[in-house]
Amino acid sequence: MLSNGAADLNDNVIFFGFEGHNAEPSFVAKVPRLPANGWIAQTEYDRLVDMWRLLGDDAPQRLPEPVAIFEVGKQRILIISYVHGEGLLFSAKKRLWHDPAQVLDLSLDVAHSLRELHDRAAVKLMDYEQVPSDFLQKVELFKNIYTPNEKELRALSELEKHFKNQSGKYKTLLQGDFWHGNIIRSSAQNALIFVDWQHSRWSRDVNLDVYLFLLAGALTVSQGSPEEISRSTVNVLIEWRQKIIPAYLAAYGKVDRFSLLPARYGMLLCCVEKAVRAVIDFGYNQSDDIIWRNLLTELINISSDGFFDGI
Repeated sequence: MLSNGAADLNDNVIFFGFEGHNAEPSFVAKVPRLPANGWIAQTEYDRLVDMWRLLGDDAPQRLPEPVAIFEVGKQRILIISYVHGEGLLFSAKKRLWHDPAQVLDLSLDVAHSLRELHDRAAVKLMDYEQVPSDFLQKVELFKNIYTPNEKELRALSELEKHFKNQSGKYKTLLQGDFWHGNIIRSSAQNALIFVDWQHSRWSRDVNLDVYLFLLAGALTVSQGSPEEISRSTVNVLIEWRQKIIPAYLAAYGKVDRFSLLPARYGMLLCCVEKAVRAVIDFGYNQSDDIIWRNLLTELINISSDGFFDGI
């Protein structure tokens, strides 16, 4: 069992299942700490089923297998296959994010894998088909919670305009929480496997997956108060703007099926999403939310010539 006592009350408790005398697990059971959060397990199961159907024989090389979901008493339990490999979160502890060459290599690998997954899951929109999105409501919630200043309100208004003007012709399944802590490099084929799909959803824009990976990586090398972390994170992004960010976006490829905002706006979208997610899901703020709020401020304050916006 994996149960971090310092974890949030709404996190899952993880059980590992072993066959015989095997040293490594065969399956994983994910159990929400609170029975009321059974929807988390159900969402992950449903989206994994969708992805396995779309990927077919390639699915085992991309994501864990959804084995079963059931209830014991009132407790929802999700069973998935165990992924053999090393999580990139452990690689990050080896100072990966402090080495630009390693960051570049990893970013290119991730971008190619992410784009292939998005393309494999892509479904062409029918005439007049609408893909539900609550992002504009999230912007309003952000304004109500964090009281942005006038400059921030103008930037949020511009973000809303850009978001409304997106015109993707396909929808795809976003992983929804795409950072290195949810990526495992498999020991069998050295492929990148994406785990933790509880925030996945159908979308015609891919901003959240594409840009959250960059933001999370930059956050990893930042320390201090929320304000200091946010400033340091933006400084890292500015260092990456000459080579790493353009190379990462180029490796993801031309956005001809989905919608993808310029880098600054895409990152602002991620900040809004992450800053209000816990309030929407659980009714209260989590400790990291203020970092995302402050990071939005720092991104807005970058001068127009100091950031890579091109796609």
